Amino acid sequence: MSTTAVPSTSSTRPGGEIELLEPEILHEYPHDRQAHTQGVEMLDGMVLESTGQIGRSSLRAVELTTGRVQRQVAVPEPLYAMGITVVPGVGIWQLTWRDGVAILRNPDTFAEIRRVRYAGQGWGVCYDGTRLVTSDGMDRLILRKPNTFDRTGEVHVSRPDGGPVGELNELECANGAVWANEWLRDTILRINPDTGRVTAVADLRRLHRIERPTGAEDALNGIAAIRDGEFLVTGKHFGQSFHVRWKPKER
Repeated sequence: MSTTAVPSTSSTRPGGEIELLEPEILHEYPHDRQAHTQGVEMLDGMVLESTGQIGRSSLRAVELTTGRVQRQVAVPEPLYAMGITVVPGVGIWQLTWRDGVAILRNPDTFAEIRRVRYAGQGWGVCYDGTRLVTSDGMDRLILRKPNTFDRTGEVHVSRPDGGPVGELNELECANGAVWANEWLRDTILRINPDTGRVTAVADLRRLHRIERPTGAEDALNGIAAIRDGEFLVTGKHFGQSFHVRWKPKER
């Protein structure tokens, strides 16, 4: 989550119908095509990025406009890094996939402060100003204390017809909503974290066509609030990051 509150640009239509959105591209920036991107976050104008894979996982600070890595620390084997979020006054939480370890890091140096064990898998995480919201690949969002990572509850995610929605990957909290990449899909969902209902679907196939990925895992995976309802989105092994804002999808 950005440390600045970001207003939502959309709302659910009357009757609970899911709103259909698509991105308006404001800027395109270089992105490291070697990065197996698992999470991005904006902090003081820099992009924080968590990259995955065993032996290649890292946390890095990246200059937005150039894509240059300004600082980087490796995540030691056998850990496989996943999503990240910043909690002001606490630090940076970095998840791991199947290792059951959350790493709390110093936001200035990226040094480890401590590790916390948790049950299940770690996919995405964001901070909504009060609590951590995490995903584990199942049809739920798990709520946690921001300073200890202790679990406090969960909410099941569904569409308005009640159908479950799983495989929620990278998360971003913005103005009371959770935005979530769907694993291996060209969509980002807006979710009400109190009810678990999906309120909007953003179609990002346009960005995937621009990128023309070649690998099976070269999927959209990365969303960070910038300002005024604008977001940075990117993906695994993408050569670009996109500064976007949402608009109603053209029929």
